Formats: sequence, C-alpha cells, structure tokens
Amino acid sequence: MSVNGTVINLIQSAYNVEHKQIIGGPAWLASERYQIEGLSKKTITEARAGAALQELLADKFNLKVRREPTEIKAYALMGQPSSEITSAKVPAGLLRVAVYQGFVWLQGTAVTTEQLVKRLSMFSNLPIHDRTGYEGRLDVDLQFATAVPKSDNGLLRQMVSFPDKRRPPIVEAVREQLGLELKPVADSVNYLVIEQVSRPSLK
Repeated sequence: MSVNGTVINLIQSAYNVEHKQIIGGPAWLASERYQIEGLSKKTITEARAGAALQELLADKFNLKVRREPTEIKAYALMGQPSSEITSAKVPAGLLRVAVYQGFVWLQGTAVTTEQLVKRLSMFSNLPIHDRTGYEGRLDVDLQFATAVPKSDNGLLRQMVSFPDKRRPPIVEAVREQLGLELKPVADSVNYLVIEQVSRPSLK
C-alpha cells in the first residue's frame, strides 16, 4: 500500500469523511505532504486500509479524534432519471469530471447513482445522499455553474470561485438535465473533531 498526500487527505481516507466534515487542527495538516508505504501479507480491502491508516495516524502523528453527531441541512437525490437507464448487470462505467473556469462538466455512460452523488458532493455546499432507489445505470451529461470555492488546490479554488452565469446552478442543472431532484432535507452527520495531532518525529 502506498499513499501520498496531506494529513487531511489521509484522515479523509482513514475515516471515510469529506474535508468539510473535519473540524480543528493546525493549518499544516492541509499543506504539508507525506509519502506513506506499507506491506501486508493479507489482501488489502478498503476496510483494512482504513483501519491501518487510522493506526498509522495515531502512531506517527499522535492523532486523536472524536466523532460528533450534528444536525445539519443536506440534499436528497430523488426522482425519475430522464437519461437512459440500463440493467444493473452492466458493469458500472466511469463518470468523468472536468472543471473549467466557472463551471463543471460531468460525463459518463452506465453510471450508478452512487457515483453521481460522490461527484456532485465535490461541488455542493451541502452533503448529498442517494434516495433514488435505482440499481440500474444511467447516462450522464451534466454541466453546472460552480459555487463552492473550498479546496486545498489553489488553482482549482480560483477556477470554481466565480460561477459561469451562462450555466445553471447545481440544483437546477440536475433537475433540467437529468430529471432528478436535489431536495433539501434535515440530516445527522458525524463530524470528525481533531483533539490532538503533531508532526511525525524524524527519528
């Protein structure tokens, strides 16, 4: 297993949370990068990789966290897709994302709603949950104006900070171009609060 990224990236992978769900910690967590390599005699599953990263963060970075449930606003993806739907037996395709100056373009065939939600969540100010109930595949060709400038990447932050007004915002785009609805709902989310962390020893 080999991982390269900031400590925030490692925490996201270890605890399966988004950056917006992590609270606290010094600024260097999102700026300094680390290369981590490890060997395992067992097959590395996603669950094992997450558990191993949690142990490593606790050992090398003295990381201590707690989960804090909080009531927040969110979106539920609902409705009848207007795009072509194929059988769930068809292998899931790729959902490509391209970020241009002021707008985002998602494209893919035989895409699952889970894939769609993960991509949309990258550019939403609220968490998004799949409530469509669809197990099939759908084709996606979606363009929407950006509106969430939060990013560790300075270039990406600059590109998404000024929405292209010629394209609809994300909620309208999903409804008009996919026939789905991003409906505001109340939700409970576990925030990850950083209680303690330090740079690793050079020894």
